[in-house]
Amino acid sequence: MTFINKISAFALLFVAIGTTSCSDVEPLDPAVIVPNPTNPNPTNPNPTNPGTSTGDYWPMAINNSWTYNDTGVVQPPIKVVSTQIIDGETYYIFNQALGGGSAFGGNATTSLKKSGGSYYYKLNDITIPAANGVPGITITGFENIILKDNVAVGTNWTGNYVQTITYTGGQIPPMTTNISYVGSIVEKDITMTVAGETYPNVIKVKMVQTSNSPEGDLIDTSYYWFAKNVGPIKYTIEDDTDLSNADLIEYTLN
Repeated sequence: MTFINKISAFALLFVAIGTTSCSDVEPLDPAVIVPNPTNPNPTNPNPTNPGTSTGDYWPMAINNSWTYNDTGVVQPPIKVVSTQIIDGETYYIFNQALGGGSAFGGNATTSLKKSGGSYYYKLNDITIPAANGVPGITITGFENIILKDNVAVGTNWTGNYVQTITYTGGQIPPMTTNISYVGSIVEKDITMTVAGETYPNVIKVKMVQTSNSPEGDLIDTSYYWFAKNVGPIKYTIEDDTDLSNADLIEYTLN
């Protein structure tokens, strides 16, 4: 699984055999608001001021791309393919999710926007049509913050949302999962060598996501390293079944 989400094992059975297409995303969770970077309390920041960015840690432009070697396997490039205006703000749409070998087969529509020093990662609703006697499903999307570039080491941010899985045909009741996450800045302004290239001005982020479902609580822990004027140069993602350890090996910026 990737940062984009953890859904129930039952739903994954249908995701694995479907072909995805995407619709509109749910409204932004009010908990996902950029805190004031000047607030000295990292566990209770002022949610009304987005602050000023300290640099571009995930540059967005059409045809920007990043290629990763994930646990020895070179992945297809993650590429910015288009833009969309939502509520007056520009979202940059990717051809696949970060960590493309996901439960959604890398076909989920994801996008990124930046507001102040915060980077919002969005997954649209996913609709998988019925096929071969298996009912179709719709999985609601979400939006959360993957990085804050303007807060101190130790700063935390939190968010939560409800994900609903609806099945066609009416024979299977909808499944609801409550999901919460905590992001934190682990290190800032470090220098890091990845795949033989040295990057200055790197921020390390930790994300812990907890999914509460009828099957029990599931916890994913992820780490992301963002280099100024480059983007994500490394990520590790661990859940109860998988471990991804991906290094940036090539990138193109426009």
